[in-house]
Amino acid sequence: KLRETRAANPAEALTLSAQAMEQQERDGSTFPNITYHHLRRTRADLMAGMREEDKAKKELSTLVKDLKKRGVNQPILDEIEAYAKSL
Repeated sequence: KLRETRAANPAEALTLSAQAMEQQERDGSTFPNITYHHLRRTRADLMAGMREEDKAKKELSTLVKDLKKRGVNQPILDEIEAYAKSL
């Protein structure tokens, strides 16, 4: 049985994930593509949950640009762009 011990706090989660983003900016090889995608997607979801859709879309746009530079296949980039449009 699961029980909630405290309410979710998207702002706090976003702040904590900022530390990972700072590390990635210092060293672009910190995260492999899939992990980096997951981090940025999670951040975008948190922003969208806080009704900051424009920031979420910007987060995903940055993700697409970064992954494109890393040589990620176009279908993956298309899926991310489609997700951003759905926000």
